[in-house]
Amino acid sequence: MTEEAVRLPREAPLPDEMQGRWVDIDEPEYEVLIEGGTIIGGGGEAVYEYKDVARKDGALMVDLGIHDQGITAQDSFSHAHVTHLVITPEREFFAYNVKFVLNLVRPEALV
Repeated sequence: MTEEAVRLPREAPLPDEMQGRWVDIDEPEYEVLIEGGTIIGGGGEAVYEYKDVARKDGALMVDLGIHDQGITAQDSFSHAHVTHLVITPEREFFAYNVKFVLNLVRPEALV
């Protein structure tokens, strides 16, 4: 992956670095599970249709989206589900949308 984003369907797995079980560093009871192209956390399974995957300036970025171009659908999507995943060059992992940001770590990192 380069600085150019690659669009992949929902069924395609998320990058290997993002796979597995994660917890929010500030609220360890909040878990996120990433298996293949599935993201489960908080409100259930993230509903998205495609993902744009890119590496830029040492960061691994995934933007999730839906094909519906209507304002109402896009607004609902961006408020209800994780819409972005980022692993920074410093290896911090964040999941976020317009309402929240999670700083994710492996559960064993909190022991």
